Amino acid sequence: MSNTTPAKATIPSSNKQLRVPLASESFGVKLFYEATPSLASTAYLRAAVRNRRAKPILAGKANIFVGGDFIAEANLETTGPGGDAELPLGADEDLRITYTLVPAT
Repeated sequence: MSNTTPAKATIPSSNKQLRVPLASESFGVKLFYEATPSLASTAYLRAAVRNRRAKPILAGKANIFVGGDFIAEANLETTGPGGDAELPLGADEDLRITYTLVPAT
């Protein structure tokens, strides 16, 4: 990571709250689905991320993009170096699960 911010910002002298991005990072992810077919037919997409940096990822909101497309906003937990984090990406509307109870004999 470089020592510069992703964008220049002018911060006025006022009592208003202002947010300025300090860093932008890209991480490889492993995607997987979570579902409880006996309760709902919805499958939820999730992403597993490993922090390969030498510094922790701090807790806070994260905007998640795939390519240039905004996918979701998630709340991150603090994740130390080498730690794993899971991010919810929402329900997959194109996927439905059918639960069929098979009687045992």
